[in-house]
Amino acid sequence: ALLVMCIFMYVVSLAIMQGITDDIEKVQPQNSPCARALAMFSDTAEQTPIQEIATLYGSLPRSMMTLFMTVSGGLEWRAAAEPVVQLGAFYGVIWTFYTAFMVFGLLNVLTGIFVDSAMDVLANDKDNMIQSQMEERWNLVNAITAVFRRSDTDGSGFVTAQEMDLLLQDRELLAYL
Repeated sequence: ALLVMCIFMYVVSLAIMQGITDDIEKVQPQNSPCARALAMFSDTAEQTPIQEIATLYGSLPRSMMTLFMTVSGGLEWRAAAEPVVQLGAFYGVIWTFYTAFMVFGLLNVLTGIFVDSAMDVLANDKDNMIQSQMEERWNLVNAITAVFRRSDTDGSGFVTAQEMDLLLQDRELLAYL
């Protein structure tokens, strides 16, 4: 799942970068009023749109890091999408699809894998606990059997009433009961 996530980020990064190289001349040099109103929430407030695009999408590794940061909480996705949406609505569609797919698709699958692994560990823990209880019971049965064998003084393989009376006075047996 992690490999699929990386491949998906790579493909979306390539699509965005290819589009940016074709559409970069469409960007207005001045910030729009909406962008200026939101500028206080962005780390790139003093940059022009072209500089913002270069900062966030200047290379393939930068583009992939921007995409990763948007789904992992390191960067608000609106701040990362806004510069490229100025190039066209197509980028808004890509961003919406990317965010929805990553958050609702891949990241939920990864969470499911981790939960499944935790449940497997829990099941193995139950198996280990059952195994240790069975071993403890086996050891107890062996210890009690040894006490009864020692109490069979005549070697008949049976415990007589007299041997049983002596056995019930044995502190070792009483500890097991």
